[in-house]
Amino acid sequence: MEPTPAKPIQHFALRTSDVDAAIERVRAAGAPVTVEPKDIVLSRGANAVPARIAFCRGPGGEQIEFFQNELT
Repeated sequence: MEPTPAKPIQHFALRTSDVDAAIERVRAAGAPVTVEPKDIVLSRGANAVPARIAFCRGPGGEQIEFFQNELT
């Protein structure tokens, strides 16, 4: 049995202005959503950056992250 080749891409992120709308388009296209949209806080030293993220699986099994850091 041959070893499974490594995937060229395991994870990548796409910045969007609306994570919720992006993940709904993913869901409508039939792709599996692996993490529903949620708010997080990224720490950068003394600075906290609020963000919203969600994840799905791409056609090659890769993990696709949607990232929004300009929240209203």
